Amino acid sequence: MPHDQDISNDANRYFLYAIGVDIDLDAQLDASRTLLERHRAADVELTERIKRLEERAHGTTGRASELAVDEWLDSIQRSIYQDAAHSLAAVGMLAPLLEIILVHSFAALRTHFALCVSGPRAWPSRRRNVGIATGRSTNMASGRRISLGAPCN
Repeated sequence: MPHDQDISNDANRYFLYAIGVDIDLDAQLDASRTLLERHRAADVELTERIKRLEERAHGTTGRASELAVDEWLDSIQRSIYQDAAHSLAAVGMLAPLLEIILVHSFAALRTHFALCVSGPRAWPSRRRNVGIATGRSTNMASGRRISLGAPCN
């Protein structure tokens, strides 16, 4: 990946630090990048091997050609499974990283804005009664309280 498109140099990374997400994104991204580069090198090596086997299969005749074609086809099939394994490994690395970023971001935003929500529902309905004097909002449908600016318990 060219460094001008490097996600670790993106302004979004600094936004995460600004809201208080305290994880080492550079280390996480470097580890992911290293593994992806190893996978890419293995893919290139297997592709070159497949090309060499194809040339050998076309350059032989008789039983030797049949064996070379079988080996060539086995390598093609192996490349399909290798591609799938590499894709799963990439998702397996990136999904937890994204989960950590989201969990830490929401926790930091909650602390930053001191938004406390209590009650059974995750989101308030559109019908709310806002108390002017208290600065609290009560969801009319469920009676759930939303506190802005109050400490979260």
